[in-house]
Amino acid sequence: MVAGLLMLAGGVAAGVFGSLLGLGGGVLIVPLLTLGFGRPLREAVAVSLVSVIVTSSAAAGVYLQRHVANRHGSPDSAL
Repeated sequence: MVAGLLMLAGGVAAGVFGSLLGLGGGVLIVPLLTLGFGRPLREAVAVSLVSVIVTSSAAAGVYLQRHVANRHGSPDSAL
């Protein structure tokens, strides 16, 4: 329970500092999980990757819902 709350606080702090500094959250989350919580490096990287996938998928859903994104792509994006 305490470890979960500490991880939540660490995630919030990494999000705040990452957005203020223009860094990706993984730059802060992966060392926090490995050094601070003793998680293996592969697991920490996987957690970071899953969080990026979930965040980008949610953002893409919102863009599509608001009709801001082009679903079909453009000839310029086919490189």
